[in-house]
Amino acid sequence: MINMYNKLLRSFFNYEHEEKTKTSILEGKFANLEELTDTYLHELISIPISCFVEYIVQNCKREPIMAADVFQFSDIKDATTNICQVVCTQGNPGLCFQDIGHMLLDDNISRSHTAFNKYGENHIKTAEALGLAFRTGKRQYYLSSTGLCFCKLANDLRSKLLTRLVLRNKLIAQLVLAAANGPFELETFLYDLSESTYLRRRTNIKYIISMLLDSLEYDFSFMANNIIL
Repeated sequence: MINMYNKLLRSFFNYEHEEKTKTSILEGKFANLEELTDTYLHELISIPISCFVEYIVQNCKREPIMAADVFQFSDIKDATTNICQVVCTQGNPGLCFQDIGHMLLDDNISRSHTAFNKYGENHIKTAEALGLAFRTGKRQYYLSSTGLCFCKLANDLRSKLLTRLVLRNKLIAQLVLAAANGPFELETFLYDLSESTYLRRRTNIKYIISMLLDSLEYDFSFMANNIIL
């Protein structure tokens, strides 16, 4: 079945749509962008999850995972739906960590500059890792074309798309590839991470794996069975 979707899957895993639409976003040229992206995302959602897993197993090669490749977030919703909503509301102007932290933590609670900065950094970097955002050389972050349309999808479609975005992520694709070949210890697999970094990030990795296990579209139990946390 994967053969009939191979071209679209290859484009997806290479982030081709997001790359092609960056210039339009930076120049504020949104004519037809949302319509084209919405069509593209619905096509992705229509592809069975089994094809994404099969594509990873057949096409991905083992790569070392660095600390920068590992998610660090406090609330996955703040790194996905919420960040897309608040940045869309502002017109996707190009934001720094501090801006994003204040927008996400808009609860009138007093926090330090560092706290807002770190919260913004962690959540926009997670959004970037999922293809929902991108960074310019000026360290400004913008929603990608996928990010602009993400929060406008119905809840069920957004959930299905998120599963596919998670599978495209370098870390998760590497975990799927390794788990498909048998059991392994996660800490050993992430050998480039210091022990302290591993312990800090492990909770986020477990959370993402649990998201996959909760999927009604595919049985990801092979990951739970083969990844020794």
